[in-house]
Amino acid sequence: MAREFTINFDPLSFDPYAGSTGALFVNHTVSNVPRPALSFDESTTQYAISRAFEWPDEFGSGAVKAKIYFYAATTGSGNSVVFNIAFESETPGAGGIDFYNGDQAHAFTGNAADNAFAATAVSGTAGHIVMVEATMSNLDDAAKGDIVRFRLSRDSGDSLGEKAFVSLVTLYQVK
Repeated sequence: MAREFTINFDPLSFDPYAGSTGALFVNHTVSNVPRPALSFDESTTQYAISRAFEWPDEFGSGAVKAKIYFYAATTGSGNSVVFNIAFESETPGAGGIDFYNGDQAHAFTGNAADNAFAATAVSGTAGHIVMVEATMSNLDDAAKGDIVRFRLSRDSGDSLGEKAFVSLVTLYQVK
């Protein structure tokens, strides 16, 4: 199916959430080739927030979807991971979010359960990337030209039992 737009977010396109619930940056270097990732712990729900970006002019009426590419350090056989995405959207000049004073009333859409991804089993081979995809049902009313960020989190109640490493997040809209 053709796409209206595609935006890719590598691990360095995110900022860890402040405090102890922030995902960590890691670099799994093999033979001098860096492979950066966001590391999400298994014991607590952790967050990373995308850098701000302008919502695309190509935004139309089709479904907006997200893909998360991740891996685990071991095979995690039979275990699965659960991710969530929540959006924060601001129309320039509308006076909604106070970015300077840290307006928490508008910070992201509801709770981490917005735009939940289905539990996804990790690869049977350690370090191999798995992709999970979901339709974004709550975009915080994002419209063309809005300034948007999203919060990526991992549910600590999933069954993986070890760190999950995110190497890429892709947002796109299908026609």
